[in-house]
Amino acid sequence: MRHRVFGRKLNRNFNQRKALLRSLLSSFIDHGKIVTTKAKAKFFQPVAERLVSGLIKKNDLASLKRVQLQLQNPKLTKKLSDKAKEFVGRVGGYTMIKDIDVRRGDKSRMVQIEWMSNEKN
Repeated sequence: MRHRVFGRKLNRNFNQRKALLRSLLSSFIDHGKIVTTKAKAKFFQPVAERLVSGLIKKNDLASLKRVQLQLQNPKLTKKLSDKAKEFVGRVGGYTMIKDIDVRRGDKSRMVQIEWMSNEKN
């Protein structure tokens, strides 16, 4: 039974998951979109959205320092804060996951995660 069990482990220990998350965040912020497995994208998406929400709600030094602590790179922190300014009128849903195909080697579901455009339909 999975009562009160939450989170994803991705067959990694805590330090490996933390390094994976930091790597995914860095690549995503640097390039604007990444291709990864569906499980990793679902693991990563809420963290990225929380970082952007924290920067939008409280546009202060403390929120920038929290993001800096997570990313460990001042250039990426600046890039993320600039990106967060584009989403000021938006309540949530800053990222989007698109299904691509299955990976040829092990049939894993591959997805592309990217920033949502700020244009209103």
